[in-house]
Amino acid sequence: MDILLINPDHDNYKDNYPWGVLLVGSYLSSVKYYKVKLLDASVYSRHEFLEKVKHFISKVKLVGIACFSTDTSFVKEIA
Repeated sequence: MDILLINPDHDNYKDNYPWGVLLVGSYLSSVKYYKVKLLDASVYSRHEFLEKVKHFISKVKLVGIACFSTDTSFVKEIA
């Protein structure tokens, strides 16, 4: 796997479909032919998500994290 793309849990209890991460991942995989893994934090508990990040982090060359200004604490923790 080449790239891990992370969509943060926006913690606003709405259905936040990860359009941005999906768009970037689709481009990277279908146009640039990178192997991409998408990880959506809103699907998992905080503990499960961090375990998944730990699992994939050593298997990728690059990590991308989507972020709204309200997600900064989450992104700082992951980074």
